[in-house]
Amino acid sequence: ELRSSPKRVTTEYGSDLSLSCTFQNRDTDENIIQWLYQNITDNNIHRKNRTHWRPLFLNAQSLTLTETRYSIQQKIQQINQTFVTYSTILTLSNVTDFDEGLYMCKSFTSERMEMTYQVRVIRKFFEK
Repeated sequence: ELRSSPKRVTTEYGSDLSLSCTFQNRDTDENIIQWLYQNITDNNIHRKNRTHWRPLFLNAQSLTLTETRYSIQQKIQQINQTFVTYSTILTLSNVTDFDEGLYMCKSFTSERMEMTYQVRVIRKFFEK
């Protein structure tokens, strides 16, 4: 099981943000990849009562019916007869401060892998 500390990403308020994950898996129809979100920022990262992970996508299926700013792209590339490279890209359009936090993609195959991004939203110009 592969686990690493979150990769820090800074994005600008109002811009579009794409986060990608790439896994190498055996070529089966059982590739299940989930994207999750957790509302954790630098301010509340040490809080005892951690907020829970909220599922965003299961493969290409959206699990947030109300949120239309998320979209997903998936690519499968054959490496050889046994293995494929499986890429998934989560895009958030028109990012706001509420999008800050942790985003995780998880692969539920024989090789369980996950990758986490910590997203910070900044403003280019300070408003007076």
